[in-house]
Amino acid sequence: MQAENLARFFHTTYEELAPQFNYSTRKASAVPWQDVPENNKRLMIAVAEQVIALFEAEAKAEKVAREVLSVDEAFAKLEMIEESYRKHFGPIPPVTER
Repeated sequence: MQAENLARFFHTTYEELAPQFNYSTRKASAVPWQDVPENNKRLMIAVAEQVIALFEAEAKAEKVAREVLSVDEAFAKLEMIEESYRKHFGPIPPVTER
């Protein structure tokens, strides 16, 4: 998602939901996105960039965590395969004998 799209969505949604929380936003910012003062718009876009960067970092961390879990699962499967081999064929020969 682009930062400006996120900022626009946040602004529009914030303005729409404010009355449901008995909150009145500033008149200068309670306008459609295209009419938001430029400095306010730039600020919201900058915040959106930071939010996107945080989400991307968390997504990468979660992916790494899943990959680590996958490695753990692979070792568990390897142990099961080795156990099955030993059951059917005896001790696993050292690597040099394979």
